[in-house]
Amino acid sequence: MEVKEAIRTALNYVSDIYSAENVSHIGLEEVEYDELKSQWNVTVGFARSWDFPPKSLIGTFADMSERPSGRTYKTVVVRDCDGQVTAIKIREVGVHE
Repeated sequence: MEVKEAIRTALNYVSDIYSAENVSHIGLEEVEYDELKSQWNVTVGFARSWDFPPKSLIGTFADMSERPSGRTYKTVVVRDCDGQVTAIKIREVGVHE
């Protein structure tokens, strides 16, 4: 499987599995191939409805209400031999000091 196919599989999977939550801003964050396990680890980021700040009553910063304040990250594990998703895991991110 090519890397682009693994990425496409992961993005489509996240879009489908979280469709009831109306996720948005779905995008690739990172991808890594694990040779020992013959699998792709594709990290996908997206925003959930509660990641958006409440709309301003004044409207001064109305354009900011369209931007997510938080983001969710998941690592989607895609088996190389057949392209099946075998796991979806929480991907913790943090600031390195």
